[in-house]
Amino acid sequence: RGMPGHGPRAALIKWLDTGSVEYEDLYAGSLEIICFKRGIKHRSGEKKVDLVRRLKEDDEQEGAN
Repeated sequence: RGMPGHGPRAALIKWLDTGSVEYEDLYAGSLEIICFKRGIKHRSGEKKVDLVRRLKEDDEQEGAN
């Protein structure tokens, strides 16, 4: 519970062990949901690498503010 998205078993285990998970560890569908919740514009079916990039850019902008 509390994991920011869904991913393979390895991502779940990492979440349980460390309390954190990298965007790259999550499924693209979960990344789309995170983008939607944050109000980040994206296209449905966008490549995982592009979703990760958008989320990391948003994280950097939040950190700068």
